[in-house]
Amino acid sequence: MTPPAGECDCTLFVECLRDMIDGFRAISQDEEKVFISSTIIFSLMFAEYIQAAMEKATYEIIDDPEPFYGEVPELQGLWATGKTLEECRKNLMEALEDWIAAHLAWGYPIPPLGGHIIQVSKEPMAVAD
Repeated sequence: MTPPAGECDCTLFVECLRDMIDGFRAISQDEEKVFISSTIIFSLMFAEYIQAAMEKATYEIIDDPEPFYGEVPELQGLWATGKTLEECRKNLMEALEDWIAAHLAWGYPIPPLGGHIIQVSKEPMAVAD
């Protein structure tokens, strides 16, 4: 059973980005513009990937106190449960955010989904001249 695709609720991620931007207020305005532009691009890439993953999610009912089980088959090890389908979807999205963060932190590959990728340069880049 697959629910209809909905909007990606990335509120927590946006709040995190705002905190990051606030932490960089000490840099010059030119550096800040480059940082914010890069952050916006990464944010869109991240949100589009989450949306694509949630559209590929599959759900089933299992014999468990939290009977709704969801996973994204293309993303190994990513799954969640919930007492309701909506709770399961919410838990799966949170698990997906954690799964992506862990893969980025540990340098694990993140497979493309429906033409969407999360690509992070391993090379340092200059923020401003």
